[in-house]
Formats: sequence, C-alpha cells, structure tokens
Amino acid sequence: MQIFEIEMMQKVFSNMTKSCLQKCIPPRYQDGELSKGESVCLDRCAAKFMEAYMHATKTLGAIANPGLQPQ
Repeated sequence: MQIFEIEMMQKVFSNMTKSCLQKCIPPRYQDGELSKGESVCLDRCAAKFMEAYMHATKTLGAIANPGLQPQ
C-alpha cells in the first residue's frame, strides 16, 4: 500500500508541476531566474493544487469509509 501511495504522490507532484509551469511561466522566457510575479504565481498555484488534492482525498475517503470520523 505504501508504494501505491508514493506513486500517487509522484503523479500528483508531476501533474502539479506541469500545470503550474504552463500557467505561470511563458513559453519563451528571457531570464534564467524567475521574476517576482512568476514566483508568486507558482507558489499560489502549488498551494491551490495541493489544497484541492487534500480536499478531494478527504472527501473520497469519507465516501469510501462513511463510519470513520474526519481528522
């Protein structure tokens, strides 16, 4: 079960990285460093992505195990 969870987290991280890079970094970037706007965008995107993932995980867990109390 632990290996499955690790693989799932790797997929989540990969999807988050791909999605946030597409959203926040222009295809033709000029500078080797992130701009302040790009950094803020990536930070917010990653936070929202993880928040949505955690919410979905909690909701699906409650559906799968209706007798358990959420933490």
